[in-house]
Amino acid sequence: VYSGTLSSYPIGTTAISDEAIIDNYEEAYMRRIDLPSGAIRWMNPWSVRGTTGLVTVGDWLYAFDYDGNVHRYNLSDGKLAGTTILGVIPRSNNDILVHDESAVVRSEKSVARFDFRTFSPIWATEVSYAVGGRSNAFWDNQPSMTLSANSTYLFDAEDRLLKIDLSTGQTIWSISSPGTEAMSRPVVVHEVIYGLFADGTVRAFAETDGKSLGIVMKVPLWYRKNTDSREFLDLAGGLGASGDTLIITTGCRSAYAIQRAPQ
Repeated sequence: VYSGTLSSYPIGTTAISDEAIIDNYEEAYMRRIDLPSGAIRWMNPWSVRGTTGLVTVGDWLYAFDYDGNVHRYNLSDGKLAGTTILGVIPRSNNDILVHDESAVVRSEKSVARFDFRTFSPIWATEVSYAVGGRSNAFWDNQPSMTLSANSTYLFDAEDRLLKIDLSTGQTIWSISSPGTEAMSRPVVVHEVIYGLFADGTVRAFAETDGKSLGIVMKVPLWYRKNTDSREFLDLAGGLGASGDTLIITTGCRSAYAIQRAPQ
């Protein structure tokens, strides 16, 4: 529909809606590119030190900055309309999940929920992603959380699976790691939670209490760099869901689909 040459590369975070693309321009400006025309509607100097996430909700653009603040801009002209303190700094847009006019945001040390209607935090709870310098394998490469109608699911730094109440931020249950590193976010399909782990196993857990339902399948996560070397490259896989189908991707350029959850 549209193609053209921009006068500068987009830098940093980008927000995309049905009507526009909002991105950084030469690190000092943000701009709105209308869809589908590709025309630049406005370009304004940033009023913040830098952004780690951009989200569009209704007529507003929300920017999360490096100081734990949230800024609200009018999408029609890009003018700043307000600033408030969240205290949580997402590392990228992958760590901001929008749900029911609010967002669940994950930082290096905590998870919080922010209400776009009242422009204020709802709750924050401590959930670390790093222990002794080690972090989850998937951190920063893909979303690290999954939301349902009333809960959020995630692995912490010690690969414990957590279910957090979306209304209160309280941990409903927490189960220990199966002994191997989590390689994906948890994914929920028909009241069953799935996770992909470093030994190549896809494991299932009961949504109600986290009880282990066993190993669903095993997939390859490693490949040899070359036939003359014993070195291997670790490629994390990913999990996703479409309706009642669980989608599994691996670093070995393979994809799998599971349609029936274990009983």
